[in-house]
Amino acid sequence: MSHRCCAQPLPLTIAPTFACRSHRPAQHKQEALESPHVSAHLHKWVDLVFGRKARGPRAEAANNVFHYLTYDDVAQRFLDQVGTVGLGRRGAADAFW
Repeated sequence: MSHRCCAQPLPLTIAPTFACRSHRPAQHKQEALESPHVSAHLHKWVDLVFGRKARGPRAEAANNVFHYLTYDDVAQRFLDQVGTVGLGRRGAADAFW
């Protein structure tokens, strides 16, 4: 796939060095995810995504805040306000963009 849906060419991407060295990139990624480092720090990631640091002051302190429309409940309230409730997910996206 070298073009976007609007026929614009995609920019050249350069793989990170660890991916270039690996003959089996999927296996390399699996080994990284199953490493002792990931196992030791997985609970921190869970806190960022699902736990106490996902929203509010703790999220701000952990620099874990995103655009407000990435949060489902906020995005739904926004869509409700612009009057796209009956359109369904794809229709709402088309109406927004």
